[in-house]
Amino acid sequence: MAVNDNDKMRLNQLLDVLLKYTMMDFSHKAPLTDKGDEIDAISAGINALVEELEYRIQKLKESEERFRVLIEDVKDYAIFLIDPQGIVMSWNKGAENIYGHAASEIIGNHFSIFYTKEEVKRGEPEHNLEMATKNGRFEAEGWRRKKSDKLFWVDVSFTALYDSSGVIKGFSKVTKDTTVRKANEDALKDKREELARSNSELEQFAYVASHDLQEPLRMVTSYVQLLAKRYKGKLDQDADDFIAFAVDGSNRMRTLINSLLEYSRVNREKPFEKIDLNILLSDIKKNLDNQIEENEVKLAWGNLPLIVGDPILIGQLFQNLISNAIKFKSDKKPDILIESTTTESEFQFSVKDNGIGMQQEYFEKIFVIFQRLHSKEKYPGTGIGLAICKKIVERHGGKIWVESKPDEGSVFRFTIKKYK
Repeated sequence: MAVNDNDKMRLNQLLDVLLKYTMMDFSHKAPLTDKGDEIDAISAGINALVEELEYRIQKLKESEERFRVLIEDVKDYAIFLIDPQGIVMSWNKGAENIYGHAASEIIGNHFSIFYTKEEVKRGEPEHNLEMATKNGRFEAEGWRRKKSDKLFWVDVSFTALYDSSGVIKGFSKVTKDTTVRKANEDALKDKREELARSNSELEQFAYVASHDLQEPLRMVTSYVQLLAKRYKGKLDQDADDFIAFAVDGSNRMRTLINSLLEYSRVNREKPFEKIDLNILLSDIKKNLDNQIEENEVKLAWGNLPLIVGDPILIGQLFQNLISNAIKFKSDKKPDILIESTTTESEFQFSVKDNGIGMQQEYFEKIFVIFQRLHSKEKYPGTGIGLAICKKIVERHGGKIWVESKPDEGSVFRFTIKKYK
């Protein structure tokens, strides 16, 4: 197919727009002319897909905004979330009005700060959470402390929040100062129902965002590959380079979206079951056989325990940590050792390597989604792998951390709760 100078210019313009799309920049549209030829058809198709994508993104943002406004703008009730250990995670205007604390003063503190010294001494805060855990909901009344230390009588309710597998992930807490007549009980009931729906919408946000991006990106990638197939070598070198950049960018976007989808699915897998980790690791070793052989990896583990969990997620956890140990190897042959210990309530595992290690200042950062310590050119990846590991461990009632020094390797440790 002969390509004239005008078509070359149009193709270069189209490639420039596609490159912007791979970087999630939708401020430009694919150029159209009145020719109605194949290039125009491709541009029109891409524009239609981008418009649909922008519409879906806007709807997701609106859903998140409704959730935020619902919580923050309620002024007559203190509504906030606490994690399973009782740490305050959110703080609305009603909470600020009733207790007198600004969000910056209270988030990150244990909710027992509101109780009297006598109630704390007899374990009332812990009892409230235990009852909510046992029954799903718990209501109580008693004295509470404002920021000024003034005591006031309140009605409080705790509601346990569960993930898709039925594991408690925290609690919602609603407090009402009962010195004021409760004339809005029906309104509170409606707001609780709307809060539950909004919580569900928020849990769906990451999943839908990544899932709905798949088809538009697949179409964009197909068009980019079509351009590469039909026009590579028929244009100038700059155009060939642009095509290569666009293909590479769309491939990286696909990898990123797939990783996001994996991240969002952690709480959407099947119920827990018994797992023989020795068998599981043998299977993982077979999966990584090419990597292990290519890098001359020594991978060993002791006699590991039988645990209860999601076998798919636990397998992903160990495979991610082993793959990381291989990726961040030093000039030595990788030596990876997996060990375990046990207590009355949990198992503790360690994945030790002799790789490049890291400085202490990065120990927390590496578990945050999209955080990278190295350039993608030096160490390819999306920056999501360890965030997925953290989410998997937390779903199994544990925690994960790292011990490391530069050039001395790393030890990733994590705990898994013992389930019956």
